Amino acid sequence: MIRQLLVISLLVGVLTVSTHAVTISLHSYDNAYTADAVIDGSTHWVYIGAFRLNIAGYTDPQEAWCVDLKQSVSGSAWDAVQGITLPTTLDDGRRADWAMGALWVNRPSATDAQGRAALQLAIWEALYDGYGTNPFISGRFRVDNVFNGTNRSSANSAVLAQAQSFLQAWSGLSVTNGTLFDAPLPGSGTRSQDFILTPGGNFVPQAVPEPGTLLLMSLGLLGIGRAIKRR
Repeated sequence: MIRQLLVISLLVGVLTVSTHAVTISLHSYDNAYTADAVIDGSTHWVYIGAFRLNIAGYTDPQEAWCVDLKQSVSGSAWDAVQGITLPTTLDDGRRADWAMGALWVNRPSATDAQGRAALQLAIWEALYDGYGTNPFISGRFRVDNVFNGTNRSSANSAVLAQAQSFLQAWSGLSVTNGTLFDAPLPGSGTRSQDFILTPGGNFVPQAVPEPGTLLLMSLGLLGIGRAIKRR
């Protein structure tokens, strides 16, 4: 019985997440760089960089990063659900905590528009594919070209090179306590645009155990349960 309670407590701790509804609107966004981004075989010409969002409950606009490449961002206010990132599915079954890890590690190095554009690409790669060989030319998420602003004849390879360096610095770190906004867009049915918020000064990363470590932890808890039961 005690063993079952321990297992249940562990599951509740992993699955519990607090959410509440807020109203958000677009304040501004980076427009210094655009890219031909390919997701699941479809090409989208998109701005790459940080957003600034007006979020109910926050005094100043907050820096945020796009998650869902398949949805455009509404220019009007809309309702969103604020939650905490967990090792769970987001858009198309990818993990929000991976993207939060890429953001947390690399945000201090993204000091200008080029850096922010590179960081957005790294976040998308973390969400859709994770980091691997040739990250931007293979997998579900690819990047055909990066341009200076809306000038499609002016390619910029430095952004992709910096994005790859961000992925190498990230190297798969995961965190579980980032802030996520799931924002169903007006008229979009069940689809939604999701954002992750840049961590504040009090952000403390919590590493997600590797599968082997998690298994050992689980076996340890079961062992403790058995020892208590024998007593």
